[in-house]
Amino acid sequence: MRPFNAVAVRFVAMVLAGFGTACGDAATQTAQRRVWHVAQTAEASDENDGTAQTPLRTIGQAAQLAQPGDTVLVHEGVYREWVQPARGGDGPDRMIAYQAAEGERVVISGSEVFDPPWEPVEPNQPRWEHVVRANLPEDLFEPHPRLADDNGQPQRYNPFNTPVRIGPYLTAEERMAPRDPNRAGFPELVVGEVFVRGRPMRQVRTTDQVKATPGSWCAADDGKTLVVNFLSWTKGPVEVTVRPAVFAPERRGLGYIRLEGFIIEHAANQAPFPQAGMVSTRSGHHWIIEDNVIRHAATAGLDVGSEVVAHWRVLQNQDIDEGPWADERARPVHETKLPEGPWPPEYNYVEAPAPSHSHVVRNNRICDNSLSGLIAVKADDLLIEGNTFERNNRRRLTPSENPDLEWVEAAAIKLHVTRRARIARNLIRDQAGSGSGIWLDNTNEAARITGNLVLGNDVGIDLEINAGPPILIDHNVVAFNRIDGLSSRCSVTVRFVHNLSMYNGRWGCIVDYAGTRGQFFGRRFVRPTGCEVRNNVFVGNQRGAIRFPIPKEETERKANRIDGNVVEPGQLFQLSGNANDAPSPEEMANLAKAWLDEAGVAKALWPDFDQWRTVDAWPRGCCNLETFAAAFGGPAARAMELGLPRLWEVTTRIPSEDPARYPEQGSTVEGLDPQYKIEFRDPGWQDVLVDPVADATEDFFGQTPPDGKVPAGPFGTASLQSQRLWLWPPSF
Repeated sequence: MRPFNAVAVRFVAMVLAGFGTACGDAATQTAQRRVWHVAQTAEASDENDGTAQTPLRTIGQAAQLAQPGDTVLVHEGVYREWVQPARGGDGPDRMIAYQAAEGERVVISGSEVFDPPWEPVEPNQPRWEHVVRANLPEDLFEPHPRLADDNGQPQRYNPFNTPVRIGPYLTAEERMAPRDPNRAGFPELVVGEVFVRGRPMRQVRTTDQVKATPGSWCAADDGKTLVVNFLSWTKGPVEVTVRPAVFAPERRGLGYIRLEGFIIEHAANQAPFPQAGMVSTRSGHHWIIEDNVIRHAATAGLDVGSEVVAHWRVLQNQDIDEGPWADERARPVHETKLPEGPWPPEYNYVEAPAPSHSHVVRNNRICDNSLSGLIAVKADDLLIEGNTFERNNRRRLTPSENPDLEWVEAAAIKLHVTRRARIARNLIRDQAGSGSGIWLDNTNEAARITGNLVLGNDVGIDLEINAGPPILIDHNVVAFNRIDGLSSRCSVTVRFVHNLSMYNGRWGCIVDYAGTRGQFFGRRFVRPTGCEVRNNVFVGNQRGAIRFPIPKEETERKANRIDGNVVEPGQLFQLSGNANDAPSPEEMANLAKAWLDEAGVAKALWPDFDQWRTVDAWPRGCCNLETFAAAFGGPAARAMELGLPRLWEVTTRIPSEDPARYPEQGSTVEGLDPQYKIEFRDPGWQDVLVDPVADATEDFFGQTPPDGKVPAGPFGTASLQSQRLWLWPPSF
């Protein structure tokens, strides 16, 4: 386990203390605790008493027996089951812990080995073609606790006849209903998946596409048949996903559970909404999830929220049933029958207490999930620290690439309606397609995003439709993202402070209008106010450094703060005007001329206002640093030669003595542990000292600088001492 700094220690202590302390004196607690051993040896049986000599056979059986303070210790093997803890702990000193035995490789899987008689799709198929089909027997699939037949009996869940549905809230029956062949005019994608030698094969929609695409498969005959185009090199063990979850209680609201050291993979889980990760806290509280590999989920790898979403369909649904609640937990008010007349304040989803809260997600590798890595809706006091998120949105489950899908929910980390989340010291790289790095969407409050390395995603850090207590984004390195490095849309009180944003495909930082979208739950926020872009460094971004809405009135010039930034000479800026109530192009030009006159900027440095009058929105408002600074009445940035810093990736093999934390041989991430360092080629950057921001003191490395001015950018005084810094793994 990596060490983490004192600030994080205090945060974890606060989280775990949130629901009180353990009961009884220490001697009583110790006497009550026991270890339940689970193994796959010849002696193992679920009829045993769970000792080291006579272990249990399944983790699920241990999960039924474990009491507060107990540990479920799982020994080497592949456990193909859905683990459903029956209860949680009753305090921070009496958690129920699920742990992989030290030094042993323990996999919990939602798949089964599939070895049927394969038949050629075409009777006279050439030997070098490997397009085959096989039946999926009904008994391959297990009954689902929230699916019932006409007689009220549990119904088997077939993920190969269950379409991927991303969109507004659906009941269990709706989101697990069979495919409709006429819904989109072509067969829908399904949540089931096929793996060969640990690698996912590509799902396509029709048998003809399978024939044309080596390494692909599709579901046919209402999910009763699998059609696969095997490559010669892919022959080997075949696994198919059969379970909708791998580690998730049936009862909602359990608390004080620890999950540590496992490889968790291959769930056939449905997409939001509601949210249902392969690993799910199920609206619980005070979970610690650390040192795991969470990969290859059909949609989201991990959810740590309250499952349901804040949109209208939840508020109007009077029969929400996502399973029973823990005995001591009442159903949240937003899931109960609506009162007559105006709704009282407690029925407002944003204002109501969060059922899910106080989770710690630390030092995990969350990778290769088909949609998102970590998701949470309506969750408070989350700590997400020291994790590696990579290659999520593997199946590119977005409307731009699959038009039958309704919403975009793809990101390494995607949060809705959270309070006081802390996202710190994570490596977030290479989310596919439209997958963003960190995406805080819809009414998140008082979050802090600090010290992260965010590389090669769609948008690096994206804030959308947020208001309330400020969100602080500080001391991050955000680079090589396909669109913008730092982005705030439809939001107010967003603060970008001491970041390095470089080599992104569009803007280093963009703050944009809310337009007509910023009206939710009785709140109205349209034009950005209380936003800050301070003490950042912008290098090599393809369009320019900063895009910000043009101030419409004099009060708006003082409503936001832009200063202390460092940019290259000649970097482009933009005073955007693309909202419904934005000034006309002529008004924009007149405003800018007045500001430039006020600032005494020579006319030779004025922008081409004729270009602003074009009907094309892209060049409108583009300007140099002098014009941008004049718009906000102060020195927005300092231009200087930065020498184009270089970011180096060094990939090393994972040490074999630590197999439980990393994937097994043959997976898509086997044997690779990235290291990153940055090299500055121009020492001038180190000489730019700025006023510190009081509540953004710890730098990228978790160090607090001495009193006085500090360097711009994320590295604090470390950038004064060396021109080469190691960024990952964390060394704090």
